[in-house]
Amino acid sequence: MLNTSTCPFCKKNNNCQVNEASCWCSKTPIPKELIELLPSNREIKSCICKECVENFTKDSLKFKTLYFSN
Repeated sequence: MLNTSTCPFCKKNNNCQVNEASCWCSKTPIPKELIELLPSNREIKSCICKECVENFTKDSLKFKTLYFSN
């Protein structure tokens, strides 16, 4: 079963508040390239946490190495 409260990358709580009055993600641009990295079973089902968005934005290569190196 898919846990939508966890970030698909770091697996920490994503603190999604999209159903609340205001969520950080409604004010923060999410890079398209980061969205494209989502596993297909998580697309439009699980929010990326703010920390992962910030880390990807700071250094996308480091982020990819951290989460996609074999």
